[in-house]
Amino acid sequence: MRKLILPFLVLSFLVTFSCKSENSSDASENVSQDDANEIIGYNNALIKLNDAQHKYLEIINNNLGKIETGLQNPNDRFAFSGLFPPTYFKPVSTFNEPKAEEPGNAFSKEDRQFFKSNIKTLNETFQNVQTKYEELKNYLKAEDFKDDNGAKGKQLIGEIDAFIANYNKTNEAITAKLSTVADGAERKILKDHPLKDYIFAFKDDSKAINEFVNIAYESPENYKSIETKLQASYDKIEKLNKQHTAMTAPDGKEFPGRDGSFKRFNDEINDFLVDARKIMREASTSGELTEYNLESFSRNEESIRNAYNNFVD
Repeated sequence: MRKLILPFLVLSFLVTFSCKSENSSDASENVSQDDANEIIGYNNALIKLNDAQHKYLEIINNNLGKIETGLQNPNDRFAFSGLFPPTYFKPVSTFNEPKAEEPGNAFSKEDRQFFKSNIKTLNETFQNVQTKYEELKNYLKAEDFKDDNGAKGKQLIGEIDAFIANYNKTNEAITAKLSTVADGAERKILKDHPLKDYIFAFKDDSKAINEFVNIAYESPENYKSIETKLQASYDKIEKLNKQHTAMTAPDGKEFPGRDGSFKRFNDEINDFLVDARKIMREASTSGELTEYNLESFSRNEESIRNAYNNFVD
């Protein structure tokens, strides 16, 4: 089963943090408001880039499975039906918005270099996927599989899979660094904000969901090997959801729309738990998580992430 990771990246609401010293030491007490806002902008620029690329790769990922199956019986006239054309629109930054490729001076020298280097690698790997998929598309269009019994097509699928795996690895490193640089200090900076408890509660929920989905992808074909870990992760999400659902909703007059967003977010978490219980019960009997199960987890996670972003946007 192909793994396409949606990393734990969510919009920052007010301010976040990165120290400006050359050695990345903790300087959260001294961070300026301007630097904090610059980090917010960069964080959100990364999210825009990631979302756009992820949507494209998600379609590619689904198509590869269908193409791989079709190459096993290419003479079937429906062998390559149901393929969706992937589209990608690179995010456009306005004059004042930062670009993911250009981290600002609010970051330390070391962190600026890290993000520049890894975003460059991420974009190059993404472009390699685009190039190879275009080659695969032309291979199918010309029906070249009739000449080589699908050999070139299978080779291209393997190359695209390898690029996507490298993309995932780089994306995870970027996400981990951004979290390390920003998360702890964001909690300090937002300590007096009236919505801070909701923001941190929702972030904790979203992070727990992300951990659950990553565990599910570890060994879906051997469910017993991950069942205990997945159940523990489920229990953590359920506990958090009970705590956060019991919170008093934000004042709708003081914060228009936030009361409804609060309820929608908790409803999304509850829907995730309902679906997860059913899927886990079936997997415990069958011994595996199907590709459809994994896609369901990922879709639900993305809905939760969108609900969070709607709350803070």
